[in-house]
Amino acid sequence: MLWPDVEEDPALHRLHVAISSLRHLLDNREARESLLQFDEDCYSLVADRVVTDCDVFEDHYRQGEALVRRDARAAADQFRRALELYAGDYLAQAPYAEWSHGPRTHFAERRLSALDFLCDHAAARDDHASVVKYAHQIIAVDNLRERPHRLLMRAHYRMGQRACAVRQYRACARLLADELGVRPSQETQRLFAAICDDGELPAEAPVYS
Repeated sequence: MLWPDVEEDPALHRLHVAISSLRHLLDNREARESLLQFDEDCYSLVADRVVTDCDVFEDHYRQGEALVRRDARAAADQFRRALELYAGDYLAQAPYAEWSHGPRTHFAERRLSALDFLCDHAAARDDHASVVKYAHQIIAVDNLRERPHRLLMRAHYRMGQRACAVRQYRACARLLADELGVRPSQETQRLFAAICDDGELPAEAPVYS
């Protein structure tokens, strides 16, 4: 697989040389054994001795989830730390490997849940700029979710940008019509009407209640 144009014996030699170089990079000089084991003609990584970015992401996410109803600020901090580790979809370079589909969906959904919470947390603190930032990240992944569109509408309106709020509604309505053949929900339409009338905005139910 690695050297398809090379005969088997030279290719195996190259593999052993590559593994030796990899050991020099990975192994602690004081370690008694290598992270890369060779057994029954097979190289393998000792998984329980390796911490990955996925492990750390999961740890921060779970801590954030446990804190949402007790300490929103601490929860937001944990979710932000998790998102800092999210550099792209899980094994995006191997989109057709069936075994990667489950973890990819798992981490993508956790990312969206963290962004949902951070949007709510920012809105509760009247940090409208952060609401805009996080809501745009959600829409970049799934632009048919109405909630981030509503959060953007609210944030723009609160910042005195009613025209931007109206444009956001129209963008949302156009996407739903083009992709699903439906109108925005009554909740979204009520918010739009309140913005147009300069009235009191209806409440938005939080993701975590």
